[in-house]
Amino acid sequence: MSIVTLGVVTGIQRESQCLPGDPDTKDVMVRCAAARPDRAERCATGLLQAGCDALMSFGIGGGLSPELSAGQVVVADRVILPDGRAVMTDEGWRDRLLAALPPNANIVVGPVFGSETIVTDPETKQKIYRETGAVAVDMESHRVADIAAAGDVPFLVIRAVSDTSVQGIPKSAIGAINENGTPRYGKVISGLFRWPGDLPKLIRLSKDTERALASLRRVSLAAGALFHFT
Repeated sequence: MSIVTLGVVTGIQRESQCLPGDPDTKDVMVRCAAARPDRAERCATGLLQAGCDALMSFGIGGGLSPELSAGQVVVADRVILPDGRAVMTDEGWRDRLLAALPPNANIVVGPVFGSETIVTDPETKQKIYRETGAVAVDMESHRVADIAAAGDVPFLVIRAVSDTSVQGIPKSAIGAINENGTPRYGKVISGLFRWPGDLPKLIRLSKDTERALASLRRVSLAAGALFHFT
């Protein structure tokens, strides 16, 4: 099968910069949902309308499994939607990708949960993990999965853990993403005046996010052309 046009949905702009080569060419189209599930659905729909033949949800996410550490990469075998349905990722594409990665890539294969809202506290993470068995969570994959299933196109999810199952998201970081997927630093700073105790948590989250992005770059470079559905 020849290389087709891949549509990639990310949550923030920095995730798209982790993709191999030029992230927006005739073979790859990238759209950023700015951490908004409804926008992720519109991005996925628009990518199919633009001629994409396969979809990928790519970026960082929260860890649900206590066994996952910051920076670890999850390649989803399925996405569990908020209503309990599950959408399977493409097995052949996933297997080819995994076979191309080095043994030390430390990849976990398992289900990812799609949430309509940001999961901010360890207690909620633990509840989702118990109820669904999902190892990670993000806010885009379920909407992209739904569009892929409706369009009957191959679908893949790659997510790196930016906050573990025991980490919460600081209040000052919530809602700190612009419409274009870039950080709203002013909102974070003003949030720190309200919640000064967030500073150590923000520093840790920043370091772990950098670790996750570095993992995405390594996987992207190792996978190369296998990021395409071939």
